Amino acid sequence: MIDGGAGGGLNAGSMREGNLLSERSAVLVCALAAGWLVFGTLDARATASYLGEANATLEVMSISSMPAGFRITRDLFDSDPNFNIGETATMSGSGNFDAQASASATFSAVDPFSFIVGDSLSVAAMGSGFASPVGASMAESFSIPIIDLSIDNQSGIEVTVEFLLTYDLSLTVTADDPLTEQATGLVDVSVAVGGRTGVPLPDPFSDVLFGDTDLSDPPQMGMDTRTITFVLPAGETQSVQLSTAVSADAIVIPEPSALVTGGVGVIVLIGGRRRRRRCGMN
Repeated sequence: MIDGGAGGGLNAGSMREGNLLSERSAVLVCALAAGWLVFGTLDARATASYLGEANATLEVMSISSMPAGFRITRDLFDSDPNFNIGETATMSGSGNFDAQASASATFSAVDPFSFIVGDSLSVAAMGSGFASPVGASMAESFSIPIIDLSIDNQSGIEVTVEFLLTYDLSLTVTADDPLTEQATGLVDVSVAVGGRTGVPLPDPFSDVLFGDTDLSDPPQMGMDTRTITFVLPAGETQSVQLSTAVSADAIVIPEPSALVTGGVGVIVLIGGRRRRRRCGMN
């Protein structure tokens, strides 16, 4: 004859041992999750970052002749030497971040309404920033300075004007942990030209650097000089516009696996305690 009391004792003991193992497993899972969180927090101090700079100068290098009625000017109406200068610099972000941006557009001329050989336009753009968790973080920078000149030939002869463009660009994007971090950036210089339709114009010019940590792009640099030549028939007015730009961002999205692992441990722990209480009640 089987002793039901002894069998019940064995079953209760087995259940207690099972509950104890479940609770120990839960504690182990929680400990592992806590360790992941600690070391994950340390890793989260790593950052995604960017630094972009663009500087350019456009100098009047030569003028074939200076007849009456010809001039190179900042403003055709002779009223505002700062006419049509744009300096846009914005920065934003969220979480743990830093973002900086600056834009500068200037000219160097004794008379801003009558540029001569040696006078010049200059632009400079800069953007820098980083994003660093704990938590999701983002940083963005954007800057673009713009300045232009009008070349007005109301004389009776053709005039040729040569400009010398000198520029340098640089861009660095980094991500300490490419699985959770990304930084991208674009840096450029541009010379745009304008005039009456049908009249020959010099080709516009631009140079661009692009970087993306997903593509493992190394730091980049670019510098050059270029001659831009305008040939103005009598009675023509043309324009030249100089600009640079920096646009970049850094994003960090931490992995959620530590929170998931911790949650599993808590669920197992609570479940084990509930089973133990039901066993005691029975």
